[in-house]
Amino acid sequence: MLSERFLAVVEPMITSWPFVEKMHDIQVVNTQLGEDVGAVGAACLVLDQTLSPQPHALLIG
Repeated sequence: MLSERFLAVVEPMITSWPFVEKMHDIQVVNTQLGEDVGAVGAACLVLDQTLSPQPHALLIG
C-alpha cells in the first residue's frame, strides 16, 4: 500500500529536519477517512471556488 511506504519515509524526514525547533514528539499517522480523501479534498476546492462569493465580482468598475 502506498501509504505505508509514504509514512516510512515522511516520519523520519520530519523528525530529523534541522530547520524546525522540536518542541514535542511528532507522530505521523495514516488517515481514517479512506482511500478517496484526496478526491474529496479536490472536489471541495472546486465547490468552494464555484459557490463562494468572489470579492472581485463585487467591485464596480
